[in-house]
Amino acid sequence: MSLNYKADIVFRNVSFIHSGWANSIAVKGSKIYLVGTDAETRDVTGCDTKIVDCQDMVMIPGFHDAHLHILRLSANLTKLYCGPERAPTITDIKELLELEARKTPQGGWVKGWGYDHELLLEKRHPNRVDLDQAVPNHPVRLDHVSGHATVMNTMAMNKLGFSEYSIDPPKGVIDREEGSGFPSGLFLEMGEYIGKSMIPYRDQLELQEGIILANQWLISRGITAIQDAGIGNDLERWNLFKRLKTSGLLDPQVTMMVGYDYCDEFSCPPIATNHHKMGLYVGPAKIMLSLTTGSLVPDQKSLTDTIIRLQSKGWQVAVHAVEQEAIECAATAICLARKIKPGARHRIEHCSEGDPTVIPLVDKSGAIVVTNPGFVWHFGDRYRSTLGSNIVSNIYPTGSLENWKIPWAIGSDAPMIMPDPILDIYTCATRVSKSGNPVGKEQAIPISQGIKAYTYGAAYSCFQEGQLGSIERGKFADLVLLSRDPIGLGYYSPTDVNVEMTVIRGRVVYEN
Repeated sequence: MSLNYKADIVFRNVSFIHSGWANSIAVKGSKIYLVGTDAETRDVTGCDTKIVDCQDMVMIPGFHDAHLHILRLSANLTKLYCGPERAPTITDIKELLELEARKTPQGGWVKGWGYDHELLLEKRHPNRVDLDQAVPNHPVRLDHVSGHATVMNTMAMNKLGFSEYSIDPPKGVIDREEGSGFPSGLFLEMGEYIGKSMIPYRDQLELQEGIILANQWLISRGITAIQDAGIGNDLERWNLFKRLKTSGLLDPQVTMMVGYDYCDEFSCPPIATNHHKMGLYVGPAKIMLSLTTGSLVPDQKSLTDTIIRLQSKGWQVAVHAVEQEAIECAATAICLARKIKPGARHRIEHCSEGDPTVIPLVDKSGAIVVTNPGFVWHFGDRYRSTLGSNIVSNIYPTGSLENWKIPWAIGSDAPMIMPDPILDIYTCATRVSKSGNPVGKEQAIPISQGIKAYTYGAAYSCFQEGQLGSIERGKFADLVLLSRDPIGLGYYSPTDVNVEMTVIRGRVVYEN
């Protein structure tokens, strides 16, 4: 890129974390045109160039959330929240649903989310009988905070065709009442399946409202790129993302993982299906490796064969693996696949139980890890009270990943928690829960490494390190202006650092 043209926008009086000389960035179109001193950027400043005085605040690459579920997040922002703060008992959930039903037109869906059976007084999931008692005349869908369980009332099950004759799908479980075999209303690992069944009932205005709210949340937190990890992502979902990007409702760049069952719908190699100009990319093939049924699904051989088959067609593969047994299985499969294709960049998503015995296997596999340290803040107190000390010491093992030099990135897994990079990076450094209790202090890392994982690490995880993840000439101008230097503050409080401005592809999309 020559310097024969004038910049569209110049950011002056900028502080950079890793530069002692540069204090200015010039942007031309969607790309970084020049990084230098104020004097150097004056040479590319014209009469139409917009000048932004950053007042010595810190500019870093835009945050890149490497694993979330944007459509579920947007849907939840328009649903009734039934989390433990509002509804500590099933009775409280029923009361909230009943009140919501009174505002819902006859026959319309009542949708809630956020309950956590482990935190309910009753220590169980609600069931169809509970929901029928509260809302008999509307279909009800209630989603667990994790997204891995859904509860429906009888009317909802009837609308979607569930009965005692329904067969469990290969990757899900229909919980059943003793004796009759009739569905209890609880469905495990079937959120995407149920969601696709509800497409005829989808409210387009509700979808749009939710996306607008989710987009505003993301850009106000400095998030300029996201990777959607929906296991049900297919060609129809891809077309939905195209519409959302074309309409301007979703500012951050989107990389859409594809559920591995749907990879054949994408007849071209993934790179040929990208829509770079609108900021939309096809990402890895997503595989759920789950212990929901009591044993690993898919099993070791099936997983290995699937990864080898997908990589032969040009796919990167991302394997959901939470428990130690699942992580070992995923790492073994990836290791075997990379013997056939040594340069493959496959991924392990979550890697929650990072026991010291499993990390060397992950290292040997050559996998990239996308993990969720934000959970330590939100759920750390529960981990301390319900999990063994060895698991707690190694949960979301950011320190081990750094020590073994395993490439890794951070994902929020929203809507499990709300995306919040500054809070997540703080948690990487402090390893404390929201009540201040230590959770795996051994896994603490410097703030600078947390920032790298949320920027360059995320870009590397989806082959985009050449255009995102650092402030360099020729890369996309995805930038975040912070009120204070989080590294200079040391162990800052999450409220000490604010996002003052978010820039996506050279366009200011948020100002505080």
